[in-house]
Amino acid sequence: MKYAFKAAVLSAAVAVAGFAMPALAAPTPSFTVNTSLFGYATPDFTSNFINGSASTLVALNPDGIHQTGTGYTQLTSFQGVLAGDSGLALSNNFGYSMWAEFSYTLALASGTYAAPNSTYTVTALSFNLYGETSNGVANNSVFTAADNTNASSGTVVHSADTVLLGSGSSLVGVSSLNDLLGTSLNSTMSFALTAAGSSFFIAPVPFYDLAFSSFTNTSNGFAVNTATGLAAINNASGGVDFNRVPEPTSVALLGLGLVALAASRRRRSVK
Repeated sequence: MKYAFKAAVLSAAVAVAGFAMPALAAPTPSFTVNTSLFGYATPDFTSNFINGSASTLVALNPDGIHQTGTGYTQLTSFQGVLAGDSGLALSNNFGYSMWAEFSYTLALASGTYAAPNSTYTVTALSFNLYGETSNGVANNSVFTAADNTNASSGTVVHSADTVLLGSGSSLVGVSSLNDLLGTSLNSTMSFALTAAGSSFFIAPVPFYDLAFSSFTNTSNGFAVNTATGLAAINNASGGVDFNRVPEPTSVALLGLGLVALAASRRRRSVK
């Protein structure tokens, strides 16, 4: 679930929309993790960003303007922490695994759906953050990558070990396709831990109530099926970090989102 990859990614999205923006930089708050929830023995560690890879299935609404997306983000590593020290691994491996499942709706802001240089406003986004023990056996959760011929893809079937860590919803977000059909999605979201999540993310207390995510991929990871109206976005890389206040990039995202909404409303009024 994007779903904040700092100013470099945001600047790329803004450039696609025809805007220019100077690079912004701000320190990213850190958090502390205790892995005992998943039976993994490692010292507590501190990080400020979780890297991941996302798979999303996007379906076009018959109105040609709105889209719905569903998918998941497999979290692969904590920034600043060696993989072997954190215990985080993909499913069916030793250690534990984490992922986010999300759904969202987009509204076309400029251009043509799934066409180069089109931009979108995230009108709604909700996500759940999960984890499970990953002990090398075959009964772990099963991930089915997005496929533009399969309307039920981009989903996860949970194992009995799955634990809900937290959830949230989008406050503001934008998405775009560049001239080579590389995709990006940036989102600022509310965030709340469950009791289990609080035993994993142990500091700060209370934990951050905002999550920031951004995912991008190359044109090779984007495939649209004009017959079905489905688009598959795979191998999108990015990640998630946390804060209690909007980052400078979030303010820029909000401004871009408002511009996109205004443009969309102007087009409707002309019709």
